[in-house]
Amino acid sequence: MTLITHPRLTRRGTLSAAAFAMLAGCATSETANAPPRQSDVDLLNIALGLEYEAIAAYQLGADSKLLQPAVAQVALAFQKDHREHAALLDRTIRSLGGRPVAAKDVKDYGFRTDRLTDQAAVLSFAAELEKGAASA
Repeated sequence: MTLITHPRLTRRGTLSAAAFAMLAGCATSETANAPPRQSDVDLLNIALGLEYEAIAAYQLGADSKLLQPAVAQVALAFQKDHREHAALLDRTIRSLGGRPVAAKDVKDYGFRTDRLTDQAAVLSFAAELEKGAASA
């Protein structure tokens, strides 16, 4: 099995035990009291930015009117998952004393909307973004 990694995250390093425990919701008194590293906040902000990108992409797909209603429902369910991930990352960054990045306007993500011509293209676009999010 090949492990896929996201280049924006792997270049930065790994989370400290304290940050990982806080993100997982299982911080002990030892990990909760450990000082966070700036790199923890940086890594979590990269992940948060990726979640915001996915949220925007799913909104773009839903607004395209190219998806059948049942497919649009699934896309919006995936978007809801990304919103929950973003909220968890935001809370974790704040609890580490950091400042979460803000979501961009959908046009600022540079999505190639000219390629979204039918449902298959929208689903392919979503699959590529999910692949990146999963590797992150």
